[in-house]
Amino acid sequence: MLRNTHEWCAEGIESHIGDLQAVPITRFPWWMQKINGLKTIHIDCLQDLPAEAGRLADFLRAQQVKSLIVVPIIQGQEAVGFLGFDAVRQEKTWTADLVALLQQVAKILANALERQGAEEALRASERYQRAIVEALPDLIFTLDKNGVYLDYRLDAEHPEVTDFLGKNIAELDMIPKEVAAEIKRKIRLTLQRDQVQTVEYVLPWPKENSHYEARLSSIDQRRVLMLVRDITANKQIQQSLRRSAEFQKSLVDLVGELLHREITPDFYQYLLESAVKLIPGAQAGSILLNGDDERYHFVAAVSYDLKTLKTISFSEAELLFGKGGTGQASYLVKNLAEVNKNTLDSKRNANLQKAGSTEKIKVALAVPIHLFGKVAALLSLDSMSSEDAFDQEARQMAEAFGAEVGVVLQRLQLQAEAESSEQRFRLLAENMSDLVCLHDAQGRYVYLSPSSKNLLGYAPEDLLGKTLYELIHPEDVMSVRIELDLPVSDVQASQLINYRIRKSSGDYIWFETFAQPIFDEQGQLVNLVTSSRDITDRKQVEDQLLHGALHDALTNLPNRVLFMDRLEQAIKHRHRDPAVTFAVLFLDLDRFKVINDSLGHSIGDQLLIELAKRLQRSVRESDTIARLGGDEFAILLDEISSEDDAQRAAERIQKSLSQPFIIAGHEVFTTASIGIALGSSGTREPHELLRDADIAMYRAKALGATHSVFDNSMHEIAVKRLEIENYLRRALQNHEFKLHYQPIVNLADGGLAGFEALLCWQQPERGMVSPAEFLPVAEETGLIIEIGDWVLHEACRQMADWERRFPTVANLSVSVNLSATQFMVGNLAQQIVGIIAKMGLSVERLKLEITESTIMASTDLAAQVLAELRVKGVKVLLDDFGTGYSSLSYLHRFPLDTLKIDRSFIRHMGIKQHNTEIVQTIIALARNLKLDVIAEGVENSAQLKQLKDLACDFAQGYLFAPALSADEAETWLKEQVRPKCSLG
Repeated sequence: MLRNTHEWCAEGIESHIGDLQAVPITRFPWWMQKINGLKTIHIDCLQDLPAEAGRLADFLRAQQVKSLIVVPIIQGQEAVGFLGFDAVRQEKTWTADLVALLQQVAKILANALERQGAEEALRASERYQRAIVEALPDLIFTLDKNGVYLDYRLDAEHPEVTDFLGKNIAELDMIPKEVAAEIKRKIRLTLQRDQVQTVEYVLPWPKENSHYEARLSSIDQRRVLMLVRDITANKQIQQSLRRSAEFQKSLVDLVGELLHREITPDFYQYLLESAVKLIPGAQAGSILLNGDDERYHFVAAVSYDLKTLKTISFSEAELLFGKGGTGQASYLVKNLAEVNKNTLDSKRNANLQKAGSTEKIKVALAVPIHLFGKVAALLSLDSMSSEDAFDQEARQMAEAFGAEVGVVLQRLQLQAEAESSEQRFRLLAENMSDLVCLHDAQGRYVYLSPSSKNLLGYAPEDLLGKTLYELIHPEDVMSVRIELDLPVSDVQASQLINYRIRKSSGDYIWFETFAQPIFDEQGQLVNLVTSSRDITDRKQVEDQLLHGALHDALTNLPNRVLFMDRLEQAIKHRHRDPAVTFAVLFLDLDRFKVINDSLGHSIGDQLLIELAKRLQRSVRESDTIARLGGDEFAILLDEISSEDDAQRAAERIQKSLSQPFIIAGHEVFTTASIGIALGSSGTREPHELLRDADIAMYRAKALGATHSVFDNSMHEIAVKRLEIENYLRRALQNHEFKLHYQPIVNLADGGLAGFEALLCWQQPERGMVSPAEFLPVAEETGLIIEIGDWVLHEACRQMADWERRFPTVANLSVSVNLSATQFMVGNLAQQIVGIIAKMGLSVERLKLEITESTIMASTDLAAQVLAELRVKGVKVLLDDFGTGYSSLSYLHRFPLDTLKIDRSFIRHMGIKQHNTEIVQTIIALARNLKLDVIAEGVENSAQLKQLKDLACDFAQGYLFAPALSADEAETWLKEQVRPKCSLG
């Protein structure tokens, strides 16, 4: 074999095989050239070898070879090996028959090798797919349309899920009823819209407040795949971020409030009460202040008797929390009562008991408050509920609280000292990391602390004489001026303001500045003291949180929340100025699920990202594009001139989509349906406009148009369709459907050949509803599956009854129409055969009618399904032939039994000559394809005569009988009377 260049021959053929196996074939270039050129080497005598054979002749003589023949083993256009024989005793002539035989054996070997390679590739593919599924962290379920678990894939961590199989999701105790109802609703949406749906919910399993995300995708018209992922950790992170953001905001507000207060006992009480509210887990607490006597005294308490506490003081060694006093960071003490009993002497224990019910404290958190590098106070927070009351997040919040309080105390102390002594002010300011400045009455810098170099890149002397407004971002100048424009009489006025300020590098950072005016005895402003800190990181986090709440994570477009807000603003603008016009475009990609299923969700996501970019290039910067979810987008065209502007925008979008998307080496084509709703002068809610655009989009999709503009009739149709859908859902339960049977007559003898089963709906409120009105709704909602199942069961039941009661009626059959949705359901042939067997009906008694459009929607699938039906013995009629594709190049592929000529051709026979010719052509075509022909809609004897003249096989129509009830149809079976008109 060429792939193993030492495999000269099998074991046992040559005694010196071991020596030959060590000789590589590449040693003989002439031999390799012949084999790679797909040539047979045929040597009757070694003297016939050409000179370029080189060492080959010597090698063969050494092996005592007299003559040989070698045939390449070929796969495609490549030699993968060779098959050879040699003669060692005498020269041998290799006949043509022998050469042909060896070539045939080589082909057999090539085929065997190819099959072996294909089987190995298939096994590798199956291992790969299995590895992917097993690597997924999700639970994977298959559910039917009613929410019954059919199959699952899970890991050993969730053995409870094995009990789900065969149960309805609403029956499971561990799943709340409202969660089960929402999942079942999303299952229906998945099947109806053929779109991926997601559900987030909370379960008390495997532990309380476990969060899950279920992603639903349709497998076929009756089943969905549900991937369930535990997102508890993600939710906890989100909740933690939200709590952190709320805490930061509350802390900022608190700092602003504290900066307006004087340091009094009420200051510390307010501070403590705020801490108990802000820190999760805190139920009680106290503040101890380091006094001039180097002892700690209680100055505030929550849930304790402060009057009693004030009688007690502690040295650092006697502190309640021990372990080296207050220390430099927060720390926890658990089981405080046990600590008191075991480690404290009686005197200290008595003091602690006076401090207030320490035996009830489960855990205490101590947070030092630093002032100029020293511990100035101790914040103690207590919990009586659990030793785990203060988690890591709570401790971080408490430490941040203590740090901010320390900064506030520093600022307040600096402010007080600045008012009394400028020299003292400079001394303190230069020891702060914040930027402390003194401005004159015109706002010019008089003094800057050294920290200006670290914060702004300017040395203090670089900014002396300049004003604050020269560095503030132009967009923030006006708001800062307004904040600092203080009334002369407001001696106590102070401000906390945020703004952007320019560094020496040209970059901007965010400052939070506390501004305190200084007035002279006459009330005139003489100076302004400002204390500023860099809050850029905090602002970035706030901006990211706000952006994430209002934008789609995949495309970075505005999400539904932001879109609805801007739409509401557009409506308000329209109310103020009726001359302003705007429009909402609702865009939905066509066949997006096919792209996801065939190329994968990663490619689908990239397609949505690229689509978002094209949409942005197709509209103005002032317009708003939002992703609403899945493959649905909305566009707000603000301040347009007319409806034509909206339609032109839709046309630009369609033009941009006409070019293929190149994604990960794949050329992807897609189209979209666009609905347009115009803003009106009447009072409209944003959700109504979006709904109208959605309705117009579905109208465009139904008509096969690129876009459609909403009008009121569409809403009326949508409401009517919704009403029909609601009625349909009750119709099956209330047994409102009936089958009527129209006779099919054999034109050769006038006898009854069978019936076509026709669905009738007698709706209690509306009376008889036309199939043309309710069948499209049933198709769209997926209800046609249940209705179609009922029709098949009822028609087979009725025909089985007639077959038993009228055994002498030969070749009688019933024809049942199949919808396109039913035809695409998997295992259709097995389902139909199962119904026939269940009803005890002979298989030849049932015939199925399908339309050309159903077949042509997916020709490969249609050919497969029809072949399966043919094997099962079920006959198939092609309905409405001549009105659809009528493609002869496809028709011969399908195993059909009968063509039904549409009534539109029969109606005009004799009136329009070309209709008669069409009917004649169809009948001739059927003869060539060995198919029967049924003419529909025969209403008069002239049509009947022409059909007989053209040798049509069967006919149905009002000339013979309308659609009959089951009892009326039995009259035909009992009497076997011929139609009243003459067939002779």
